Amino acid sequence: MIFQYTWEQVLAGEKVSTRRPVKKGQRAVTQNDRITSVVASLTNGERTVYALGGIYAVQPGRTKKAVGRIGVTGLRREDVRQISERDARAEGFKSRRDFLRLWTQMYDKPAVSLMEDAAWETAMKARPARLYDAWVLEFERVAPEE
Repeated sequence: MIFQYTWEQVLAGEKVSTRRPVKKGQRAVTQNDRITSVVASLTNGERTVYALGGIYAVQPGRTKKAVGRIGVTGLRREDVRQISERDARAEGFKSRRDFLRLWTQMYDKPAVSLMEDAAWETAMKARPARLYDAWVLEFERVAPEE
């Protein structure tokens, strides 16, 4: 799993959750009203994208070698504009505004200028919901990379 901007915080234990955009063709698999995995539809079936209990490599970039491993302890879906201050800190940010600033830089570039407006919260609500629909993965570091 790529943590281009926050991999050092993952290794330091300062980041214990991540939000990833919901992509077309992805859906949640539930058991007893709890998301157990996220799968993506393929032409020849489905592929598991994220799984509760799954172990994933921590990579600082797409072509970078893994620097650690994490285990997924929770999965849910949410609109990232609803992130709490506490959840933003679990993401490794000082505030929800800092988190949302990076999210918009990555996934909604036209909204970046809204973050400087005094009424940014109201302005963000008018943005397309699909740009803020995310899987929330809670995790713990399970082992250093060898």
